[in-house]
Amino acid sequence: MQSGTDIRSIMQREFQLRKKRNPSYSLRAFARFLGLGVTSLSEAMAGKRMLSRHSRALIVEKLALSPGEQRYFLDGDRPKLSLREDQFAMIAEWYHPAILEMTHMAGQDGSSRWFADALGVHQDLIEEALDRLQNLDLLSRKEDGTFEAMTPPVATTNTVSSSAVRRHHQQILSLAGQSLDHVPMAAREFCNMTMAINPEALPKAKKILRHAMEEAMELLETGDRTELYSLSLGLFPLKDHLSTEQSKQEQ
Repeated sequence: MQSGTDIRSIMQREFQLRKKRNPSYSLRAFARFLGLGVTSLSEAMAGKRMLSRHSRALIVEKLALSPGEQRYFLDGDRPKLSLREDQFAMIAEWYHPAILEMTHMAGQDGSSRWFADALGVHQDLIEEALDRLQNLDLLSRKEDGTFEAMTPPVATTNTVSSSAVRRHHQQILSLAGQSLDHVPMAAREFCNMTMAINPEALPKAKKILRHAMEEAMELLETGDRTELYSLSLGLFPLKDHLSTEQSKQEQ
């Protein structure tokens, strides 16, 4: 992706053009012109928030973008920070991304006890996690003593499987299973569909699922963030999985 064509650069370029014409032009005025909240716009331009496709479509109507920019603006993916596998392995435990997200929540006082109590994780582990995240420049302590996440959502650099990635997903699935027993139905949502599919459509289907998750995240991150949630979607072949289970039972 060229820096001049990514979504952040498009937004920043348009804002700077208006500011050049009118030095007193503010980010608040730009947000009002685009029909966005100033906080949402600021975070989008900083790469910390994904604008929903609906919001992007409204913005395209406001800005004089080229056809290529319009296509990218409407279809560009949520910004992510790519980590090497060895870097991700250091923060693969589920509570590392949870800590990053909790920096957006009200009540954060910068203490390891606050994170430990909220996550149900031993304080010593939280203190080690805070150190790791700071060493990787994913987390920074502000002047008031609280923490600030320095990145958009974290991703690995490729889709190659690793033990760290598998461990992370296994932990999230385990937490999801526990929530079935302990979380009221009104506070959770699990859906399942079993289907015969055309495997050639998988790449397009995976892209649709990613976009659906991003749309849900945009909605849920609007307003005051007071609760910490995990959003997961599972799409996997039953035949290979069932064959493995059957062979275990036959042994």
